[in-house]
Parts: sequence; C-alpha cells; structure tokens
Amino acid sequence: TMKINAVVQHTGDVLYVPPGIFKAICSFNIASFPFDTQQCTLKFGSWTFDDAGINLTAESNQGQLDAFIKNGQWDLEEFSAVISVLKYECCPTLYPFVLYTIRIRRFSLYYFFNIVVPCFLISCMTILGFLLAPDSGEKLTLQITILLSVIMFSLLMFEIMPPSSTAVPIITKYFTCIMIMSTVSVAASVLVISIHFRNAHNHTMPLWIQKYICYYTAWLLLMKHPRYDLTWRGIRQRWNMRKGELNGDGESVTKYRYKCRSTPLVNNLFEFLPSKSLPSHHHSHDSAKTLNAYQTDWIRSELRIIASHLAILSRRVQREEKYNEDSEDWKFVAMVIDRLCLTCFTLSMIVFTGWTLLSVPSMFKRG
Repeated sequence: TMKINAVVQHTGDVLYVPPGIFKAICSFNIASFPFDTQQCTLKFGSWTFDDAGINLTAESNQGQLDAFIKNGQWDLEEFSAVISVLKYECCPTLYPFVLYTIRIRRFSLYYFFNIVVPCFLISCMTILGFLLAPDSGEKLTLQITILLSVIMFSLLMFEIMPPSSTAVPIITKYFTCIMIMSTVSVAASVLVISIHFRNAHNHTMPLWIQKYICYYTAWLLLMKHPRYDLTWRGIRQRWNMRKGELNGDGESVTKYRYKCRSTPLVNNLFEFLPSKSLPSHHHSHDSAKTLNAYQTDWIRSELRIIASHLAILSRRVQREEKYNEDSEDWKFVAMVIDRLCLTCFTLSMIVFTGWTLLSVPSMFKRG
C-alpha cells in the first residue's frame, strides 16, 4: 500500500484522498439486449463509525466526470450521488452512506446493422419464395437456404450475447419467430410442390378443398381462375350446379348429349347419295328396291362402326379433358396456398418486426 498524507484542519476536518480503483460487479437485465439500458449502484459508508464519529457529505448530487473516457459500446446517461442514513436494529445510532447510481445505455448501432438488418432481409426472401413457381425446381432449395442462413445468424448472435437464464432477450424472441417462420415456409413449400404435381390418376380432389380453397379462399385473396367465375354469385351458382350433379340431376343431361339418333339419319342419307354410286341396272322397280335396302344396311353397318370409333375417341377426349382439368385444379389449389402463405407471412413479418422495435423505447435514441 502507498503512504498517503492526511491534511488536518484546526476545525477538525481531515482531508484524506487515497488513490484507488474500484471494481464493482452489477447484475444485468438482458431482456432488452441489444437495446438495453443497465443501472448499477455503488454504496460507500462505514460499518464502524456512526454519524457521531463520521459525517459523510457530497459536494454535488452528480458524480465527477473529469477523467471519464467515452466508450464505444456504452453511453453514460446518469451518474448521481445521494446522501442517506441507515439504521440497524442492534444500535440506536444512524450510519450515513453515499449512494452513487450509474446508468449506462448500450450502443445498438453495431448489432442493428450487422445482425438485425441482415436477418430481416433474409427473412423477407422467405416471402419472395412464395412467389416462385413450383415448376422452376428451386422453390424448396431457396426456402432451405433461407432457413440455414437464419440459423447461422442466430448462432452468431448467441456467441456475442451475454449468457443469462434470468430473462429471454428480445432479439432472441425475434430470431426465434423468424426461425419458426422459415421452418414453416419449408413445410409449406413441400406441401405446395406436392399439391402442384397431383393429377387425376393418383389423387381425387375432395369437395371441401374445392369449396373452401378453390372458391372461398381464392375469392378472399382476389384471385382469378382461368375457367371459373370467382365472384360471389358465380361461386354460389357453380357450387349449386356441383351439388346437383352429385345428386344425379346431371345424369340425364349427359345421356341426352351422347344419345345417337341413327335411324332418321340413315333414312335420309340415301337421298343425298350421288347417282353414280348406284348400279346401272336399276331400271326395274324391284331391283331398285333391293339395292336401296342393300345400301341402307351397308350404310347402317358403316355408321355403327364409325359411331363406335367416335364413341371411343369421345371417351378418350373426355378423359384427357377431365385429366387436364383436374391437374389444373390441383395447380390452382397450390397457387391459392402460395398466395395465402404469402399474405400470412407478410403480415406476420410486419407484426413481429414492429413489435420488436416498439417494445424497446431506447431503440429510437441516438447511437
């Protein structure tokens, strides 16, 4: 220890200024990290002498900052001094002490531009991933890459964050929300790709998907179907028509559409046959009648063959049209889910980011 002289006045005042460096450990509340403000108290007093033996006074209610060196990580907001007394149960006398309060605020500019902003921009790419077409083949790859990037930034943040289990930092909550959104986006992309490549051969579209997703959800999202009228009136008419077909009302329409009226057609075809197609010895009435009956039978047989071939071709065309329509319906369902995820994720991103910024009052202070 160094020998320090004491200056004694005739009035009894003693000036004793020993040099020293005090190291204090204060508990930190990291609930608002990295936009936090910490407060530390230093108490100076005597356990031996009471107010009759020692009188502690402060020249000012503010601490001296003449030798204070500014720090690049913390900003000193307050350094106050308060004189107070303490009374113990054992003794009737009072013990004076000086209480210094130090309040510091962390400079969050470094954390904001190096961690928060990159994470926010990467999370915005999650929203853009829902605008990518499933046919491109890069939809799922983009979402997985975004998830890995968010995890990497989370690990970087955990390394520079002070370890504590007393509170969960707000930046950790924000990163957790972003990570959950990225994980859900990967699952949503898998679902969208799976639905996009479905067809009538391996999947039959349930009615509740057609009603609540193809009609109502698409109507709420202001989407347009290439074949359907997605206005409220058009949705109700198409749904009532769909229920009528399921109840059997459309069966007679289908039968009427493909009903073959061959007899009148065959009877009239003979009248339009060219004369050169008939044999030259039709001068006799009986021979003409025989030839007429013969050609009528021949035309009927040929028309039956043609009708059977046309029926086969018609069924094949119907199957292809039904297959294409079902495939387009599945692709439209994938588009609706993509648009729904885009809307929900955009709103969630705005809410999470706004909640993070507004819950920290010191966020908008300079520095």
